[in-house]
Amino acid sequence: MDRSLSPGDLNAMPPSLAALLADAPVGLAILDRELCVLTANAHLATIVAQPVAALLGTHLPTLFAPRAPTVAAMLAEVVATGEARLDLELPPISTTDPRHWLLLAYLLRDPLGGARIGLLVVEVTARTVAEQALSASEARFRHIAEHASDVIYRYRIAPSFACEYISPSIISLTGYTPEENYADPELLLKVVHPNDRMLLQSLLAGADLARSVLLRWIRKDGGIVWTEQRNQVERDANDHPIAMEGIARDVTDRRRTEDALSQALDAERQARHVAEVLHSANMALTRSLDADKVMAALLIHLERLVPYDSANVMLIEGASRLVVRATSGYERFANGDQVLGLALESEHDPIFQPILTRRRSFLVMDTDRASRWRQREGFTHVRNWFGVPLVAGEQIIGLFSLEKAEPAFFTPEHVNMAELLATPAAIALQNARLFAEVTGGRERMRALSERLVAVQEAERAHLARELHDEIGQMLTSLSLALTVSERMPPEQLREHVGQVQRQINQLTAQVRTLSLNLRPAMLDDMGLLPALAWFTRRYGDQTGIQVQLQHAGLEHNLAPAVGATAYRVVQEALTNIARHAGVTRARVQVWATDTMLAVQVVDEGHGFDVEVALSSYLSSGLIGMQERVRLAGGTLTIESAPGEGTRVLAEIPLYLSVERAH
Repeated sequence: MDRSLSPGDLNAMPPSLAALLADAPVGLAILDRELCVLTANAHLATIVAQPVAALLGTHLPTLFAPRAPTVAAMLAEVVATGEARLDLELPPISTTDPRHWLLLAYLLRDPLGGARIGLLVVEVTARTVAEQALSASEARFRHIAEHASDVIYRYRIAPSFACEYISPSIISLTGYTPEENYADPELLLKVVHPNDRMLLQSLLAGADLARSVLLRWIRKDGGIVWTEQRNQVERDANDHPIAMEGIARDVTDRRRTEDALSQALDAERQARHVAEVLHSANMALTRSLDADKVMAALLIHLERLVPYDSANVMLIEGASRLVVRATSGYERFANGDQVLGLALESEHDPIFQPILTRRRSFLVMDTDRASRWRQREGFTHVRNWFGVPLVAGEQIIGLFSLEKAEPAFFTPEHVNMAELLATPAAIALQNARLFAEVTGGRERMRALSERLVAVQEAERAHLARELHDEIGQMLTSLSLALTVSERMPPEQLREHVGQVQRQINQLTAQVRTLSLNLRPAMLDDMGLLPALAWFTRRYGDQTGIQVQLQHAGLEHNLAPAVGATAYRVVQEALTNIARHAGVTRARVQVWATDTMLAVQVVDEGHGFDVEVALSSYLSSGLIGMQERVRLAGGTLTIESAPGEGTRVLAEIPLYLSVERAH
């Protein structure tokens, strides 16, 4: 055995080194290449529980049985490689000694080129116990994390963003595995809901939030989940965020319950609001019998139910004409005056016609894309539109429409909401219309009665003048002539009698004319057709207007009431033509069926506004015709317009008139 130092001889060492080896608080030894102890200090002897002298020359690995093979391999590696080993930990050497040890080996070379091994044995019991406790704690924590229903995570923020840990419960939450999160650092930003992305980015930027935050995530299968996040930001010495760790809890069910409760409360508030509006609307709609006030109240309450930009109410007037009678909101688009009073023909309109015929609402989401939509003046701002029919009982009286300047604003729910006001509004409008008709009828009857009294007085005055001025004078003249004739000689008497006879004939003609003007006897004696033929010829001679009389189906006798009504209609219609039409021709058509007599008088003259003429109560002739025909159980239709001539049609039921006549 090659030795540079004698076993146990520390005197050969420098005093300072010998003192260090002797007093060091760690076990120290110098070994030869065969791993035998050349020298050792007392601390090492204490560790292995042997005296120092017994250690000298001992093969060192045997001192650490049963870890001798491990120790021998470590020391042989140092000899072979010349590199130190600093990492061999040993459990307690004996059952009575619970301490843990760390072996460190170095290759030592002396000035003569010999190689020795320096060995340090350090007690690491406290560190090992701490490490074991830490390891056990980490194992327990990992077990909790791996099996927790909440997601536990840690993300590195700097120097580069990455997922350092995320628990397996992320799979049930999002459908993505921890490995997918580790492989794709951007996955977190990809699966967060777009509306919550800015909040997540602020968290990743190191924002400290004292409270928990709610985030939505898009699952791998496309579903949406809610989480409640509690985060802690880790910062470096410069207060820069370097990591974020926290816990995410699935609160989807709780959130859905909260949303359902919120929706129920919103629905309850909405239902209460709708009920209040409907109550207010019913009160307002039934408070007035004025159609304009009814339509204004309808538009006001519609706006409380459905937010619109503009709206209007259209009423059916005539066969198929819709007329805008109330508007709201058009003044904001600088075309309010263009809409009120606008008349539209609905018969072939692709929007209005289905509403009126099917009696169903119609919604146009975007007028620019709807092929049925017709652009009209005053409605150029409309992009979204729907109309609701106004049906009172079995009768449709019009519709109302709501409009928005933006497309696709209205929903079917808006339409359903507006329909709630359709029926009460239609009934209120129908009541207002009936009230107006009754009021107008009373006014017309009053005006007609006054006019008839005036006409009767005028006729009586005219008859009195005729009797006094014409017939009275003739009778006076005849009386004087007869008185004078008593004193005349026979030759003069014959001539005087001839003059008297001519005066009597003239008087008879005047009395007959006066009688015919009051009521032609031939109407009762010969019937309607001869009376009309006589009247039209006489009318033509007096006015210069040629009348074409056409008839059909008048072979049977008519009831006197029917003939009289028809005769007076022709008489009044031709009188109006002579006064106002400015024509030289007119046409009278009379025909009868098994149940009805029809009389039509047509001219191509100046024409007039029928509604104005009837509503002004100034045309007693027209009103008189209406009342005559109505009393006979028939209907009178008057069609005219300025510059377009006039058509008067009376339809009189035969049997009803006969019954009334009796």
